[in-house]
Amino acid sequence: MIYQSSACADETVYFSSQMIEQNKDLFPNEAKAYLSNCGPLNKCYGVIGSNGPLSPTIGPFAENMGSPLDLFKALSNWQVYQEFLTSLGGPLSKYGPSFLSTEAGRDFMNELATSNIGSEYFSLLKQGEPLHILGSDGALGTLSIASLFGTNGATGLSQDSQGNFRNTKNKIQTSFEIDSTEGKKNYPLYEQYTQTNVKSSDSFFAIDLKLNRNSRSSKVSFKSNKDQWISILTVNGYWLDWFDIEIRELGSSKPLISSATENLSNFIVVHLPKDIQIEVEVKLRKSQHILPNKLVKLLVTGSAFESTKIVDRPFYRKVKINNFKKSLETGCTKSIEKLTRI
Repeated sequence: MIYQSSACADETVYFSSQMIEQNKDLFPNEAKAYLSNCGPLNKCYGVIGSNGPLSPTIGPFAENMGSPLDLFKALSNWQVYQEFLTSLGGPLSKYGPSFLSTEAGRDFMNELATSNIGSEYFSLLKQGEPLHILGSDGALGTLSIASLFGTNGATGLSQDSQGNFRNTKNKIQTSFEIDSTEGKKNYPLYEQYTQTNVKSSDSFFAIDLKLNRNSRSSKVSFKSNKDQWISILTVNGYWLDWFDIEIRELGSSKPLISSATENLSNFIVVHLPKDIQIEVEVKLRKSQHILPNKLVKLLVTGSAFESTKIVDRPFYRKVKINNFKKSLETGCTKSIEKLTRI
């Protein structure tokens, strides 16, 4: 069954890792091995777990002395060298990794998802599917922190101590233009902020949080820059910590969506239309170690493509969102687009 958007309504859909833990029967049989406690979503040794590449304590995006992140932040602007590499067919050239975020790249992935070889597994990685978080639009995808446009990427832009990208004129830059197979195309830059400068942003950023017994939660708001699926993920610094995620309307105290897991990495995948702003709160639920700071990285990752049609899935949950600001484009007071059957 397919749903499409109709203007001025107040519903959206989502799924979470808590739903995976509590009711795997809602998910396709071919996905269950990947969704198990011993699979790639495990909170400790999984691909997006505390010992994986997104860890706030180890790996290339950790705020530790000697990590690649420190090296990239210490570099001055090297855009001239980046342009030289691109002219030689480097990573930012037309057929580099960003190719997957073009229409031709999407067609290629769709062909894989419908081919005879592994089609049931490739299809699980597509937008809004059970393994979205691990796919090309997920936390390690083509526009993620690990992409060409992330903190350790190939743009050649310098980064200040707050996590902002700066160009040769020392001005903050939030997007980057390259030559793609579709001509000139702008891509969002993926910033990594620190807790001291948490602020509203677009839907491509990470924040390193240090929670403790006296400060058990942290909030950030952001705006969806197009109709899209967005993944919201927390990655522990230590596997003996447990963090919850809550999503609410900006200024509201009542959570609309929440997720709390025991064995899996905690995430929510939600469909949001353009210009909708939400607030995300990360809460420390419990800790079983004596270190004073409980480290966690919050990663918000949007999609490469707009998504205005949604194929109904048994594991989707609907949620009403009523109090968003007036839409500039439609004049509607309720900007989440209602799902109507077609």
